[in-house]
Amino acid sequence: MNTVKWRARPPSGLYFGVLAVAMLISFYGASTTTWYYEILFLMFPTWVVLGLYWLIRLSLAARSEWAAVPRHSFRWALAPLLFVSMVGALAVDGPLWVRFALSEPSMQAYAKAIAAGVPPDPGCRMLGLYYVCHSERVEGGALLVMKDIGMMDRMGFAWLPGGRAPSDDGYDNDYTQFTGPWWGWEGWDGL
Repeated sequence: MNTVKWRARPPSGLYFGVLAVAMLISFYGASTTTWYYEILFLMFPTWVVLGLYWLIRLSLAARSEWAAVPRHSFRWALAPLLFVSMVGALAVDGPLWVRFALSEPSMQAYAKAIAAGVPPDPGCRMLGLYYVCHSERVEGGALLVMKDIGMMDRMGFAWLPGGRAPSDDGYDNDYTQFTGPWWGWEGWDGL
């Protein structure tokens, strides 16, 4: 039986577990109309460490027992393939579109009720995959402010079927056209 030295083996299952968690956190941070800058500060060093670890392991394997590297080529190629796939999904705003598409029906029903004058429920509620803790009627529609774990409630969605953003009235609100009657909303520091 021919055993491969530790230096020549591809990264372990633990490495791929950490890689999967890093991907999920990255996707979560990119699933709102404005990326969470807090997650970017966390994820950039994480991806650098994961990439350096992979490169060091590959160079050690190549130097110690190159014949073992092609034998495990799938496991060596898996980490870069996953990283490139993640970057591609982030480049086209995949996490945002998936989370929004799954959440839109419940968000739209709630926004229509708020815009029609129904007083918003006190407290927080799940609308699809978004945790909404503040909602209010605004000129031409409704504003839904999200609150996610550990993040300030400074972003959300505005449902504006009239097709234009409400006047800001000096509150430093930023509305960005998203899709159809939906606008991305970002406030300065919460409500």
